[in-house]
Amino acid sequence: IKKYDPVDLSLESLEKIMPTYLRIERSLCQDFKKDSTKQHAIKQILLFTERYNIKVFGDSVKNEQDYAAFEMLGLYGTSQ
Repeated sequence: IKKYDPVDLSLESLEKIMPTYLRIERSLCQDFKKDSTKQHAIKQILLFTERYNIKVFGDSVKNEQDYAAFEMLGLYGTSQ
């Protein structure tokens, strides 16, 4: 899935699709470290994807703090 946003597609719906890769939509990735709502949403996504062995990418991660946080959380990769 190229631009995943849990508002558009729930984790329950994602479970039916079972993608191999998932790129988290850019609006959730930008200013991630400053927004606890985004942090919670991405942590829930990561818990789900870990259970189903889905590789997760962050989209348009430009801030070094956000990049470091995503690296620490174990995202498969990020784009800038």
